[in-house]
Amino acid sequence: MNPGISVIIPIYNTKLYLQEAVNSILQQSEFLTEIIIIDDGSTDGSWELLENIYGKNEFVKIHHTENKGQGHARNLGTDFAKGDYIYYFDSDDISAPNLFKRFHDLLSQIPDLELFCFSGESFLDPNSSAENIPGKHELSKRAWKRTIEQYYSSGEEAFNSLKDNNSFLPGPPLYIFKKSILVKNGIKFSHIRYEDEEFTHKLFIYAGQTYVTKDVLFYRRVREGSTMQLGRTFKDILGYIKTIENLEELMNITYLKPKTKEHLKDKIVHLVRSIIITKASSNMRLAKEEKRIYKNSLMPYIRNNRNLLLFYYTYQYEYKLRMLKERMFN
Repeated sequence: MNPGISVIIPIYNTKLYLQEAVNSILQQSEFLTEIIIIDDGSTDGSWELLENIYGKNEFVKIHHTENKGQGHARNLGTDFAKGDYIYYFDSDDISAPNLFKRFHDLLSQIPDLELFCFSGESFLDPNSSAENIPGKHELSKRAWKRTIEQYYSSGEEAFNSLKDNNSFLPGPPLYIFKKSILVKNGIKFSHIRYEDEEFTHKLFIYAGQTYVTKDVLFYRRVREGSTMQLGRTFKDILGYIKTIENLEELMNITYLKPKTKEHLKDKIVHLVRSIIITKASSNMRLAKEEKRIYKNSLMPYIRNNRNLLLFYYTYQYEYKLRMLKERMFN
């Protein structure tokens, strides 16, 4: 049985890592329908490298677009996709050599499988220094790991189980899923920062039969200059705010289980805290309109949650004190 997988890879200025990333997928081409590469307006020679190496490869389809962001590139790739299943892969990461074989074998046992969830591991890029990586937690051996090996009759059931076990992960490269989930429910990536959060929550809510494995089938490169390591701006706050709004809409689905809604509420609280932390830790100075958006977006949640209210008024001072102590004693 051919699972018909379309692998979609957005590219933006990752020339150094492209060949290793694409080849890790291409070596498993016996299980694929196609590899769709969307060059999102690269300026570092990625475009030329792609054409020179993969331009005549029967499995690889290269499309070029002006720079509109990773979410737009993934949406475009999905529109082109002919496979029954979709896998979003990043252009600086590495696939395990048995990823699609593992999925293929699983699909032969569960023919109606809609969502396959697996574990990953992070590794430090040889050209980067751990000292220059702000998000050092990404290098933790637990950062991309599941603690569950189980079949679920629905994505919502799997979502609640993963949340209960602290194993829910938003990164799209940790999932292979049926394209029909997106088509039937109009799911696309929003043009915001942290678009993965909204997308993955929707994917689980609407998915049917789901399988979760502990197996490590994906390797995430942690490097200087990656999207995850960029300095924070007000666009980050806007991304969090929009994600909160989208999760609020998701909670209005009538058939959701009470536990699902509780987990979504918890995620919203987490995102509110992330907004507060981002502003304080980035020493962000907001313009007048940005201040209005910031306060108006947070107040409905802060007023109804004593812990959030306290966090809102104290975190900035706690953070400044912690930074002062570090400078004094390091």
